[in-house]
Amino acid sequence: MQELLYILDSNAGNRKILNDLKKTNQETYKEEYLKTKIKKESEKVQYV
Repeated sequence: MQELLYILDSNAGNRKILNDLKKTNQETYKEEYLKTKIKKESEKVQYV
């Protein structure tokens, strides 16, 4: 029984780590997306 609780506990821990990673990836993706967007906007301005 103790082992089962440990397994469940570590699964919950892993799930949290995965969720945190997902969040971090989404935030990084958003930042990169915005940087690229701003870069493209500034390039457009230069051509005018």
